[in-house]
Amino acid sequence: MKFINFTLALIMAVTASNAFAAYTDPTSAKITIYGVALSPNQDCSNAKVIGYNAAGTTYDFLQNPNIVTGNIDPGTYQCVILYMKALLTFIPKTTTGNCVAGTTYTRAICNGGCQFTNGSPDANNILQFGSVQNATATNSADIANADKVLLFISTGSAGTGQTGLAFQQPTTVGSSNGIALSGALNVAASGTSGTFVVNFNGAVNGGQNPCDLGPPTFSFR
Repeated sequence: MKFINFTLALIMAVTASNAFAAYTDPTSAKITIYGVALSPNQDCSNAKVIGYNAAGTTYDFLQNPNIVTGNIDPGTYQCVILYMKALLTFIPKTTTGNCVAGTTYTRAICNGGCQFTNGSPDANNILQFGSVQNATATNSADIANADKVLLFISTGSAGTGQTGLAFQQPTTVGSSNGIALSGALNVAASGTSGTFVVNFNGAVNGGQNPCDLGPPTFSFR
């Protein structure tokens, strides 16, 4: 069975900002990534983990980082899973509401009543899902107790990331679990580099107290 080299980049898409006054763009959005998994299935099953690093690496998503390089079979992939720390550090571009330009904010993004599907790679780097667990962090300021979580991004998900279900496996098409992926990744036998677009434009929300960064939109190009 032929394998190819696959490089995944996380970039900031250039689009118009949210028109509402309470929103602005971030100049930085940092997340610690332990690995990325790709699945041919909309329920994210049989996902192969690429570039697993138990210690994790923190990336600024707005700096166009290449986060993993590895081998993957040619085919069509309907789901991306980010194995990540449920901790987000960001800086607003402009002052709006409770958000102050140039100020660094850090928040636990799965907290309180948030639940997540536990999982880890097996000896063949296939992601094995466990039980649904409650978040350890009690609120967004409880950053010391942020969990390792799986963020499910699938073409079969109808989730927006606003309901606290983004870290649970989307087991049915149209599920609110996970976050929607606008299109599948097609990997040709000749090899490819995948550009995974993470758009945080207009996601800084000054209407929240403390200042908050909402979920981005995801696509491939």
